[in-house]
Amino acid sequence: MQNNFILNQEYSKSNFFFETGHGSYVYSKKKKFLDLGYCAGTLLLGHNHKVLRESFKLLSKNKISNLAYANYQSLELAKTLKKILPNYSKFIFCNSGTESVFKSLRLCKALSGKKKIVSVTGSCHGSVANTLYAPKKNVKPQNLSDGLSDDCGKNL
Repeated sequence: MQNNFILNQEYSKSNFFFETGHGSYVYSKKKKFLDLGYCAGTLLLGHNHKVLRESFKLLSKNKISNLAYANYQSLELAKTLKKILPNYSKFIFCNSGTESVFKSLRLCKALSGKKKIVSVTGSCHGSVANTLYAPKKNVKPQNLSDGLSDDCGKNL
């Protein structure tokens, strides 16, 4: 195992790391793998897609920053999304996968009135305490991270 100083859940036990990605594939030690997760859904267009690269260049050229505060770029994106997706009335923007999971969990609980969460194992759901579990052989949740309170996995 490589020496590493990263505490995130997938790093401590792994000696398999990816170097790059292009389109639908990620690469490790010159081997090509189909990426079914697309970086947990953030890369729906694929790795290193031309549209994303050009967008980053435009943002940099126009000195636009990644703003967590209310901003005009989000308003313009929402207007564009509304044209593309006319059946949707509202959009929620997030700055990270973890934030999107937090908001999704709250929204689902508010709309359904239910407290139980179904979690799919084998992929990352952001670093949200409620989803940092995998099933043991008896299907009881086993925590994937230290520091979780005893009640975090009780509704999983």
